[in-house]
Amino acid sequence: MSKLPTQKMNFNTQLKVGQQFEASLQETLSKAGLKTKAANKTQQNQGIDFTLTSGKKLSIECKWDKKSRQTGNIFMEVVTGSKMGCVMTCKADYMVWKLGYEDDDDYLLVKPYQLIEYLVKFSKERDTSHFKTCRNSNGYAAVGSAIPVKSLDKYIYSSRWLVEKIKELNAKDKTV
Repeated sequence: MSKLPTQKMNFNTQLKVGQQFEASLQETLSKAGLKTKAANKTQQNQGIDFTLTSGKKLSIECKWDKKSRQTGNIFMEVVTGSKMGCVMTCKADYMVWKLGYEDDDDYLLVKPYQLIEYLVKFSKERDTSHFKTCRNSNGYAAVGSAIPVKSLDKYIYSSRWLVEKIKELNAKDKTV
């Protein structure tokens, strides 16, 4: 297996992309009757972008991998800068990843521990060559793994079914 290339990245641009998706998802959930509340600073530091304000009051972390449609993979950060990456430290009940471009309608809905378990399994089945480093011109680096989207099919929903699944999970003590 060939090693994946190092790619340039810009943290502030990635942050804005994530915030754009976060706002869009909150709006979609609001239109479906689910009220949300933006995370406070403490929650943000725990990998939580917002919480639902009724039912189980689930907490959600949002990610958007715009290249996933092009590459067929999602990039799961394991280390960012000198800290453990979000996947490794996320305290949110669920992570929602938007896959592809603005007009694409695929979303990954998964508990953070399920991604960690998958990453460990994926690493054992292959080798560590699937890890890559993304750097920006200021020296900021993120190390992560390119995980094939098709291997996570059971967690992928269209926007309509994503909203229904979140409603169901918020109403019950049930996992994906």
